[in-house]
Amino acid sequence: MANDIHNSLVLVSGTAVPRLENDRDPKTFFTQRFPKSLIDEFLFMDSSADSERLLYQRSTVLLEQLHNSRGSSTLPIVFLAHGLGGFVVKQTLISATEEPRYRDIALHTSTILFFGASHRATPQMSWEHLYLRLLSASGSLPPHPLKLVQRLVEELEGVSASFRTISCSFDVVNFYEAGPHPLVSVRLGS
Repeated sequence: MANDIHNSLVLVSGTAVPRLENDRDPKTFFTQRFPKSLIDEFLFMDSSADSERLLYQRSTVLLEQLHNSRGSSTLPIVFLAHGLGGFVVKQTLISATEEPRYRDIALHTSTILFFGASHRATPQMSWEHLYLRLLSASGSLPPHPLKLVQRLVEELEGVSASFRTISCSFDVVNFYEAGPHPLVSVRLGS
């Protein structure tokens, strides 16, 4: 079986979005379409969302999950990151390059696909605005979203700057959401 696996796909979601009736579980979806891939799924927002260094804490959990599931595998890793999950992936790879225990994860990462992930703030769109907007569109707000965003802002800026220094080590592809998402349109009354 191990010889039949071609790569390791790691799905990292920013927030849990309520699924439409005909939507499938992402892990099942990707397993059916990429049967020769090992699929790991990770969700940024869960019950541990109260940590002071949230991105670092969640990336450490992801690193440990990958380290345990991969063992000594040399399969290439492909990250698929959505929304805030993009920052978890960035922090994960920053930590993997710095920590010897996880260095093989950085060395075997070939590609990162970002879906709807912001990479920098602009004068017109601050980090706070970007992520409050993303969190509110998800329909799964944490108990204190403003406190969460305040804590995240410093981390987001630091992770963005640090990731720029290592991003040339990976193939990076960005997919931007150009129009309103049907679920978001319905929720926001557009």
